[in-house]
Amino acid sequence: MNKAVAGWTGIAMLLTAGAQAGTPIQLTDRQMDIVTAGSAKAVSALQTSASGRSTAMQTWVGNIAAALPARDFAQSRTAVLGSGRGNASLGADTFSRSTVDGLGPSAASAAAATGDLATVYDVAGTTAIGTPAGLGGRIGIANSLAVTTSFSAGKMAR
Repeated sequence: MNKAVAGWTGIAMLLTAGAQAGTPIQLTDRQMDIVTAGSAKAVSALQTSASGRSTAMQTWVGNIAAALPARDFAQSRTAVLGSGRGNASLGADTFSRSTVDGLGPSAASAAAATGDLATVYDVAGTTAIGTPAGLGGRIGIANSLAVTTSFSAGKMAR
């Protein structure tokens, strides 16, 4: 991410830090979290699975949407972390989309790992910012990120 986009994203996050309302909601697999404020919308979806003994998955979804007189902001973040031992088999699919005035980026990622020692790290995030610009125009900034890492180490046959 270049420094200009990082700077705008940081400013927007500071301006909307108080926009979150309520307490976190627990989502199960195959559920979606959507937050809308004015023309700003943040959407996240995820699907996970785990199998084998000592295998666990942890998921996290965070969405922010704010409609302010001078600007609209939407940010969506989804993450999955999983690990397993034994006959492990993990999987993860994440999707994030942020829009302002119906325009904005999407990020999607998928991961899978098998074997005796397996790890999955799957992250997707998007940010969209819109602000009025003279003569009735608008300026928009959008950024997306998707990172997937999966690792499996099994026993070697002799």
